[in-house]
Amino acid sequence: MARRGKIARLPKEIRDQLNRRLQNGEAGNQLVDWLNGLEEVQAVLKAEFESRPLNEQNLSDWRKGGYADWERMEQVRERIEELRENSEGLTDTSGRVDISYCYSTLLAVKITELGDLLLAKEDDPETQWKRVCKVHQQISRMRRDDDRRARTLIRQDKWSLQARKIVAEQRSEPENMTREEREQRIKEIYASI
Repeated sequence: MARRGKIARLPKEIRDQLNRRLQNGEAGNQLVDWLNGLEEVQAVLKAEFESRPLNEQNLSDWRKGGYADWERMEQVRERIEELRENSEGLTDTSGRVDISYCYSTLLAVKITELGDLLLAKEDDPETQWKRVCKVHQQISRMRRDDDRRARTLIRQDKWSLQARKIVAEQRSEPENMTREEREQRIKEIYASI
């Protein structure tokens, strides 16, 4: 949503500085004085608002709108950075990131966020409990899928290892082995998987 207030018209660098200062709990009157003292702010106020200075109501409106949007985006950025830092364990043997695993991680984060939002809106403990159980059910389902994926990868690794053994054994087997003996040997190897 495009914002039209005085603070929304300021350069992005100044808005970002203001947002960080708000996040750090700086007092509103100090922030208003700081903003009104900046040349870039004075230029915008002169050009678009007949040089009327910023006041605490402008700052209050910004907290509810632009700052709240910025804070939500900061939380998303932090979560993405957290996932990026943890993605080292999400690579397969070729060094590629397993997209499905990354996506399931993102889904788990989103389910948790939505569950938190739903719980915050609910005062009734019984309804809260039902919602917690639903979130748990979804997370458990995702974990089962992850476990199934891990078991599949283990089976694939086992098959690859066995296939390499078969090739190595075939190379070392005597030339005079009969076709039946070779088939029997292959059945024995596959039966051990």
